[in-house]
Amino acid sequence: MNIDSELIKSIVDTYRNAPSDPEMATNFANAIFTKINTYRIKAIAPADDTIIIGDNVGETNMSESHCHVFYRMLGLPVVSSLQTYYNPGYYGKEMTVDKDKIKKINDNQHSNLIGTEEARERIAFTNSERFLGRNDKAIQYKIDMLQYPRKLNVMKEDVGPFATDAQQETIKNRSSDNQLSSHILRPFKCNATIAAIDKVLVSTKNLAAPFFEDITVINEQYLKTYQKTYLETVCRIRFAPQSTVENDTFIETLKEQLAVVQINGQNLFESVLNNQNVIEIYISNIVFGNFVKAVLLYSAKINEYSSLATKLNTNAAVITKLSNKIKALKENINYYDATRAFIPTDVDENKGHTISSNNMHAGVILSDLMLLLDSPTKQLRKELEQVTTQQQRHQKEFEEITKEIFYFSGEVLGIGSIDIMAMMLAFWIIPQDYLVSMLDEASFNRLYNNKGNRKLRNEAVESRKLFNSSFSIEDVIGKYDETVYNLLALADSIIEYSNRETTSGG
Repeated sequence: MNIDSELIKSIVDTYRNAPSDPEMATNFANAIFTKINTYRIKAIAPADDTIIIGDNVGETNMSESHCHVFYRMLGLPVVSSLQTYYNPGYYGKEMTVDKDKIKKINDNQHSNLIGTEEARERIAFTNSERFLGRNDKAIQYKIDMLQYPRKLNVMKEDVGPFATDAQQETIKNRSSDNQLSSHILRPFKCNATIAAIDKVLVSTKNLAAPFFEDITVINEQYLKTYQKTYLETVCRIRFAPQSTVENDTFIETLKEQLAVVQINGQNLFESVLNNQNVIEIYISNIVFGNFVKAVLLYSAKINEYSSLATKLNTNAAVITKLSNKIKALKENINYYDATRAFIPTDVDENKGHTISSNNMHAGVILSDLMLLLDSPTKQLRKELEQVTTQQQRHQKEFEEITKEIFYFSGEVLGIGSIDIMAMMLAFWIIPQDYLVSMLDEASFNRLYNNKGNRKLRNEAVESRKLFNSSFSIEDVIGKYDETVYNLLALADSIIEYSNRETTSGG
């Protein structure tokens, strides 16, 4: 998608100087990935986590990808090839659940997407292993990512939400092992082999199904509070009675700013602006502004990363040199120790300064002789300690520099903080009647019969109740998919514009 540079300039100029915490993007990334790790199903500790990945996903010892656990946090549905769906999460033992329907949905997944969803989990697992390795290949991978970052949007344009899409990019300037980059976001739905309600058995890893009323329950002999998904959070705000825009100058300014965001001749926030809902306009403006700021920060970081790559290449060479030196020192120490072991002293323990021996001939200066013989290894051990400390210092410096791109681009984790912001924002951009259609029948009925102080029965909700939803789940996920696509395409265009601006000195 090519977005007009003048349009990008207008968007950047509009939001570049909007009030925002300069550390927002970094703090948000740290906070959201900490939360993702809280709910992530990990296969590392079977006593604590339920290992459910493996039925269709391949490796039984893999952890759930960061991307998929975020989809569970969003509350994206499990969808079948029959266009039926359900909202995953904890339903409560006392609630009526159509288990046969859920099983039918789980058993009728899109056959063309199984490989894609398997790849999403597998690639995130292997990329993390490659990135975290303490070897030359890991160092080269990090340098390649710094010098030649991936695009944020590698999804195909104008395909259905459940179409086959490899979502790959070949980055030719990278070393051969790291040229192919896969970043699988589509399909925007939860995997039935991971998210099904009978799969996530460890209570701390689950979330409440939408509008499950009593979220504090006795489970496994203790009280457990199930957190609500983002889908419910947005529904509770968007479907509550809200005031509309009249002559408020502040809100009018926010509307004018949102009106600038045009993609393919259509305003991205058309639905929000047409509704004239004060809260929707306010939240959409603030979240989008922070999204633009995060993209601009990432763009600036890309330029920093490129210049740092030379330093890191030098640093990598130093680390390799130190590694070779450590290896040589350890070998020498072993040679000395092995040779000294043949001396017929029956030495039980030799630490240089303290020696115990059960030699029948307890020579009066045996221990002094052994001190002399141990002096080379004592010196070698001192050198080994110094070189190891030096290597660790260089390694830490390297890891600190690469940490930010780890979160921003999402190449390693399979999802980045900019992806996350785009997906969160999309819940506010899609029209209300699409959003309400993302709730399955049971969740919608709980919303409609909500016993809270604020009735969630606006026009979109009443319309679904009356007509039993006017949009299929394919329509809904398609609209969501299109919105995320447009936001990430816009992000790439902002980065390209920002780079030109930096190069020209504008």
